[in-house]
Amino acid sequence: MCSTHEVLGFRGLLRAAAESLRALEAVVLDGAVPDVELTGGMQELEAISRIAAGQKLRLVAEIDRRHAYLGARARSTEDLLATTLHISPGEAKAQAELAAKLEALPETAAALRDGRVGVGQVTETAKKADELKDRDGGAELVAALDAHAASYGQLVDRGRLGRELDRFTEQAGAGVLADREQRAQAKRGVWFGQSPDGLPTIRATMTVLGQAHVRAVLDALGKPDGANDPRNVAQRHHDALVTLAEKYLNDGKLPTVATQRPHVLLVTTEDALHGIDGAEPSLLDGHGPVSTDTARQICCDADVTRVEMTATGKLKAIGETERFPSKPQRLSVIARDKQCVGCGAPVSRCQVHHIVWASNGGATHVDNLTLVCWNCHTKIHHQDWHIGKDAHGRYRAGARNTPHGYNPHLDNNTEKHDLSHTG
Repeated sequence: MCSTHEVLGFRGLLRAAAESLRALEAVVLDGAVPDVELTGGMQELEAISRIAAGQKLRLVAEIDRRHAYLGARARSTEDLLATTLHISPGEAKAQAELAAKLEALPETAAALRDGRVGVGQVTETAKKADELKDRDGGAELVAALDAHAASYGQLVDRGRLGRELDRFTEQAGAGVLADREQRAQAKRGVWFGQSPDGLPTIRATMTVLGQAHVRAVLDALGKPDGANDPRNVAQRHHDALVTLAEKYLNDGKLPTVATQRPHVLLVTTEDALHGIDGAEPSLLDGHGPVSTDTARQICCDADVTRVEMTATGKLKAIGETERFPSKPQRLSVIARDKQCVGCGAPVSRCQVHHIVWASNGGATHVDNLTLVCWNCHTKIHHQDWHIGKDAHGRYRAGARNTPHGYNPHLDNNTEKHDLSHTG
C-alpha cells in the first residue's frame, strides 16, 4: 500500500496543502460564523504559517547544501530566492542565513516546523546563538540555548524571549553581556541624516546606561497629556526630546560655540514668510530649505536680527537683535494660559505663539500671544488649526470644525486685525 507522500511526491503535497487553504476563500465570514471560530481559525492559520516557514527554511538549507541553485542558473541561494520569489536581496539574504543557522539549532527548528514557535522567536534564538558559538564550550552552550529557546519560546514573544536567553546565558557564565556592552561603548554614536523620502532622521547606537538614562527622561517628559492624547509612544518620545533640547537652548546655559550660545538659526526673508511665489525659501541651519509654515512657526518665539541687503547682495545694515516675545510678555502669557490651549500640555512643553501671525501684521503683544505645545503649534502652522475663545473668555486651539477652533475675530490668516497694535 502506497503512502500519500509516495503518491503525491514532495511538490504534490505542497500543492494539496495550498489548495486546502485556497478553499477557505469560499467560506463567508459573516455573523453565521461564531466568534470562537474566528479566533480559533486565526490561531490555526498562525500555526500553519509557522509550519510553512519551517519547511521553507529546511528546503532552503538543502538547496544551499547541494548548490542546487546552480541548476537554476543562479549565483547563490540568495540570488535564487530573490529572482524566483521576487523578494529583495536583503530579504533573500536574511532567509538564507537563518536557514543555515538553524542547522545548529535542531530543537528550535523542529518547534518552528511543528508550529509551536514563530519566525521571530527563531530569529532571536539564532542571533543569541551567534554570540556563543565561538566561545570555549560554545557547542554545549548553543545546545543548551537551543533546548531552552524551543521550550520557553512557546510562551512569550520575541522580545521577552531575547531577555530570557540573555539571563540564561549570563547565568551559565558565558560572559556575553559584558562583551556586548563593550561593543556598544566602542560603537556608540548619534548620526543625523535623511530617510529615502527626505524626512529628517536620527540614528543612534547607545551604551546600555546611555539608553537607560535617555529612555528614563523621555518616558517622564513624554507621558500622555490626559486620556485623549492622540500621540503614540514614538511621537511622545520625539516631542519630549525636542522639548528637552528647547529647554537647554532657552536657558542659555550651554557652552558657547563661536562666541555665542548655541541656537537654532533660520535665515529668511519677508517674501518667504509671506509665501510669495518665487521667493527664495527659508534656510534652517543644519537642515536646509524649509517650508513657509515651518519658518513662520520658528519665528513665533525667537530672537530676531534684521539684516538689510542691497539689490546687488551687499550688506547694507544690521539691526539690533530683539527677543520676540520678551521675557515679561512670556511670563504674562504663562500666568494667563497656564497650559497649552490646545491639548492642556504643561508649560514646560510649550512655546509662545502669535495668534495673528507676525507675517500677517500681528503684533508681539500679550493679547496676540498664547501658549501652545510643540505638537499643537505644528498643527496650527501646518494643519490649519485656529485660535478662538471659549465661553469663559479663555483661548482655545483646534480645527475649524471644533467648538473653539474658529473665531472670526481671531483668525490666523486675517491680514488686518484689531490685535495688530504694538505693545
